[in-house]
Amino acid sequence: MRRVAAGLRRLEIYPAACRWTDPLRGRSHAHHVMAIHAGHRCPRYSMAAEYVEAVNWS
Repeated sequence: MRRVAAGLRRLEIYPAACRWTDPLRGRSHAHHVMAIHAGHRCPRYSMAAEYVEAVNWS
C-alpha cells in the first residue's frame, strides 16, 4: 500500500495541456484558455486570468 501511495503522489495533477507554458496570443486567446480550464482552475487558468486583468488595466 505504501508503494502505491508513493506512486500516486508522483503523478502529475494536471493534464499536459494545463502545464503548457507558451505565451498567450492576445486577449481573445486568454479568454479561450480560461473557458477551457475554468472547471479545474489549473495554473494555466490563473495565467490567463492575470493576463486579462493586466490588459484591461493598461
